[in-house]
Amino acid sequence: MKRTVGFLAGLAIAGLFLAGAPGAAFATPPSPEPSGTPTPAASGAPRTPVPPDKEGAKGVQMADGNVYVWGDMDFTGLWCYWSGHHRVWQYAWNSLYGSPGTCLTKSHSFNDVASSMWNNGFPGEYAQVRFYRDIGQEGPSMCLANGEDWGNLGLGWELFNDGTNANDQISSHMWVNSC
Repeated sequence: MKRTVGFLAGLAIAGLFLAGAPGAAFATPPSPEPSGTPTPAASGAPRTPVPPDKEGAKGVQMADGNVYVWGDMDFTGLWCYWSGHHRVWQYAWNSLYGSPGTCLTKSHSFNDVASSMWNNGFPGEYAQVRFYRDIGQEGPSMCLANGEDWGNLGLGWELFNDGTNANDQISSHMWVNSC
């Protein structure tokens, strides 16, 4: 009798556990982190944000409303991304100057650093990004159309509208309706 009661009590406890977490017994394990993505430290430190893998995502990545910039050619190196305007890339993270950037930089500055960029904004109004040489969205500029990317500003193919090279010369940006 004691065995039967003990067995039934065990079944009841197991049933309560499974009822409290429907599907827990059949849950799909989480997908592994993409290669190269930092993982949290054992101490539980927050994970460093990572922009989408530019080359792996091209043509597959859904628009996420951001413009991405990298410090090195071919979408590598330090990076920042923004969903709105930003007037002073020297303080890329600061909301005082516009939409705060999410960045992986050495000094929280992305002023005069960009060598590759990708406009992954939403199509429609304000879908293009105009980049400016000077802070405050002033001076010579250039425009990156929605869904387009420039992988190596150092080649000199993409120039400011005054004909000067834009590599490591960008200080602010603004979302615009047309290029």
